[in-house]
Order: sequence, then structure tokens, then C-alpha cells
Amino acid sequence: MDIFSQKAFLFDFDGVIVDTEKYHYKAWNDACAAFGTRIPEEEYPYLKSTGAPNFFAYFEKKLSRSLTPEEKTALLSAKDASFSEYNSTITARDVLPGVIELIEKAGQRGIVCALASASRTAKERVEALGLEGLFDTITDGAEVARKKPAPDIFLTAAEKCGAAPADCVVFEDSPAGIAAAKNAGIPAVAVGGLKTPDAFVCVDSLEELLP
Repeated sequence: MDIFSQKAFLFDFDGVIVDTEKYHYKAWNDACAAFGTRIPEEEYPYLKSTGAPNFFAYFEKKLSRSLTPEEKTALLSAKDASFSEYNSTITARDVLPGVIELIEKAGQRGIVCALASASRTAKERVEALGLEGLFDTITDGAEVARKKPAPDIFLTAAEKCGAAPADCVVFEDSPAGIAAAKNAGIPAVAVGGLKTPDAFVCVDSLEELLP
């Protein structure tokens, strides 16, 4: 499929626009260190973008016990505080290769470009980096009820773009994100080295997609 024949591009943020996933990973491990456990690097891809309840369930399985409501609150607060500290070091220089060029090429061809991130703070993070001008519309996790792999975030973004799901392309770096695109009926590009048969193409960098 020629992605430039589509009407809308829907971009995840973490790991697609900016390499922030490494900081999410560090922040979760900072938080769970207090419980004497950690997330092995090879297990993290299947957790990212799925929401805090899935992380809690993961930790409960690792600990062989349930977390109390107070522990869940403390765990999430510690994670958010740690990530905020890491996130403060990110600048526009950290935008991943090919991102700006691909969005500019799409705009030149009349393709609507949207940010569709499960993060509830995606809008403010984009603004802090001065990237809001790249996108025609932004949808974040505060606007949908269900996290990935539910299709909500991408269906909402497609509707904002005025495009049918089949006329969009999703750019994702997580298995849950690719599954969300599939559940929405939207073809997906797997980026960042993710290999999955559910994407119609897998690339290490968006630079590979430039015409």
C-alpha cells in the first residue's frame, strides 16, 4: 500500500514522535523498586500504552499478591514524579529522525496529520516542545474511555480528521498500539524496530518512508 494515497496519518507520540518510552520504562522501574521488583526490558513492550491497570496487574503477578488501593496510588504517583523529572530534559532536538519531514511531505499532498496518543498529557507535552504546529488535530487519552488495545483513540482521531478508518494510516511502536489500529480497521506502520505481522510494513525509522 502507498501510504501517500491515504487521507490521514495518525501518529502515536511516545516512541514515534519523540523517544520518550525509555523514560517511561525507567520511571516505572524507579517506582516499583520500592516493592523489590522491576520490569525486564524484554517484557516492557507488551505493557507500554496499555494503561496503569495493566501495570498494576503485572506487578501483582510478580509479587504474588494484590496491591492495596494505597499502594496503587503510591506506585502511580512515584512513576509520574520520576517521569516528570526525566521529561523535563526532553527538547525539540529529541524528535525522532524522519518525523518532521514525513509530516511536511504529507501536508504537501493534502494528507491530514493527527496526533493520537493514549497519554493524558500529550497536548501539553507537544506544546512544550513547540510541535503543535505539525498536527492538524490532537487527540489524547483524556478524550477516550478505553486504553489500547481498544480502538477508541484512533477512531476518535479519524473522526476528527473527517476520514474513514480504512483511509487512514496509524504509526505505532507498541504491540498494544498496533492491536488498537487493527481493532479500529486502520492499516498500521510499525516503527522503532517493532516486528509484527499485524502491520503492513515495519520500519526502524520514519526516514524509510520518505518518498
